[in-house]
Amino acid sequence: MPMRACSAAERRRKSKWVLVGALALLTACAPGEDAIGEARRPTLRGATLTVIDSLDLQETDSVFASKVNAIVLQKRGQLLVADAGVGRVLEYSRDGRLLRTFGRRGKGPGEFSSPSWMVVLGDSLLLVKNGPAFRIEAFDLRSGAWLWGRRFDAKTTTGLAAVGDTVVMGLLDAGRGSSFVSFSDSGSALQPHGRLPSDAHGDPLLTDAFRLTQLAARGDTIAQAYEVSNWLFVLTMDGSLVDSVHIPVARRKGAPVKLLPLLRANQELGIKAVNHVSQPQVLQWIGEGIIGLVTVDPDRTGARFRGPAFLSVIDLRNRRACVDAPLPVPEDPPPATAWSGDTLLMLYQDVSRDGRPVARVKRARVDLATCEWSGEP
Repeated sequence: MPMRACSAAERRRKSKWVLVGALALLTACAPGEDAIGEARRPTLRGATLTVIDSLDLQETDSVFASKVNAIVLQKRGQLLVADAGVGRVLEYSRDGRLLRTFGRRGKGPGEFSSPSWMVVLGDSLLLVKNGPAFRIEAFDLRSGAWLWGRRFDAKTTTGLAAVGDTVVMGLLDAGRGSSFVSFSDSGSALQPHGRLPSDAHGDPLLTDAFRLTQLAARGDTIAQAYEVSNWLFVLTMDGSLVDSVHIPVARRKGAPVKLLPLLRANQELGIKAVNHVSQPQVLQWIGEGIIGLVTVDPDRTGARFRGPAFLSVIDLRNRRACVDAPLPVPEDPPPATAWSGDTLLMLYQDVSRDGRPVARVKRARVDLATCEWSGEP
């Protein structure tokens, strides 16, 4: 049976959990089990990533991709790179030449504190999330000109996708039970859509602490992956739940599905637990009924964002998943990724033969023949 959204009655029942039960759960864990998240299944075999080639991105005296938050591959093959190091979006050709930049560092219109998630609408409009400023900046891809900006609530720090000329943006709202919003331009009202998976328990403590989510659109169908859940939801814009598929945990950390009772008793535990979850970074339809999901297990104990990245592939037609293939790139920092069909692009920091730091793009083909598929638990 597909996983359904949590009802109000279920949310009330689950709100009666007590700390005693949570402590019993923790003490009952067998060696190797996870006291906060779903028990891992490390023997599950993932996909095989076969490296095709790689190239180094051009650097100039003033521009070098050094702190990449996200990448987007355009239809004609140009690569857009949101880089917090220079506070700009960089555009590269197929052979790695720097073509132009969008925006600059600053706090004014069209300027960035830390550019991150991006989406291209049609062939001419680029939208970029602006990190701590909680803004979206819009640029004309033809001229490079800034068009408009819009500020959002601090909770909307998640991914973007496009349904025609409409933008969809992740926003978990436990009060409404919705999981994303849509808007068409800088002044249109935000329309809530989607549903929360039941392992989010309809609780704002969880949805606020673990609010990262990624969206992928195909037609008017939206796929959504969550930091707060180990399930993938497939929804329509009118809010209908088309399907849901469980994504088992093999090597990644997964979602904090056992945390809520402890979090209600002591919210400071939420701060400690954020180092024990997997963050969805890129979600994309890569074939008919096939979705690719890249996650990162961030280590937040230090100043640098670092951690291993994993690939999971979800087969909607058979409601199964092939999970947690490690990406063959360094993890400090983890790579930014994008898809070209069934080929995964990974942009990461490396060192050239002569000892120079380089921004390198590696392409890998995803082979599902080695998968050990897993259905519902």
